[in-house]
Amino acid sequence: MIKLEKIKNNKIVFDANILMCGIERSEEEYSFECMKECFLNHVFSYFENILIHEAVFYEVSDDRKEYLRNFIGKNLTIVGEGDLYNHDPIYNRIFNSIAKYDLFDYERSSIAFKDNPSKNRGEVFSLAYAAYHKIPFFSSRDGSANSAVKELKELKSINLVGFEYCLIIGYLNNQGNSIIKKRIKSLYKTYCAPEIKRGAIPGTFSDFFTRYVSNI
Repeated sequence: MIKLEKIKNNKIVFDANILMCGIERSEEEYSFECMKECFLNHVFSYFENILIHEAVFYEVSDDRKEYLRNFIGKNLTIVGEGDLYNHDPIYNRIFNSIAKYDLFDYERSSIAFKDNPSKNRGEVFSLAYAAYHKIPFFSSRDGSANSAVKELKELKSINLVGFEYCLIIGYLNNQGNSIIKKRIKSLYKTYCAPEIKRGAIPGTFSDFFTRYVSNI
């Protein structure tokens, strides 16, 4: 069980899917405004050293980009690969190992990020950045990324901060709002399903919250 206060001042890399939560749903309770109210505003206020890879920044929708710009230069830094690939053999090994992971199967392209949306690109570049630069924490709700962190030796130093912890932050900051608290419980059931299914976290948010609080 991760203690969030130990991460608060440390570097943490965020994956795109944390920002894109709800985008595939048309219901009001899954709107971007609702996601901000439920957890995003609180997450981006809580962590003091957030890193997002440029491959992720160009992957998210325009409203998410605009949202992120509010934090750039404050507690958010957009990072990139620079000229590491093909110039640093250690980075090449790390990147290629992650890209070849069977749940990613990603092939690099010379086309600029903004002109070439690509499945799994954000996860691969973000994880490679975190591993090479020894960033200790990575947050995602993507099952493939979560599996990669647990299975690849190149990622053994990275601690996975699952989506359930983002919801914890939102829940703690919405104690007086019963509607938002109910929505957070629904988000847990919907978006934490892979981890629930494999028994990594409890089946309900209430049980997870109780376990978290008891371990603080």
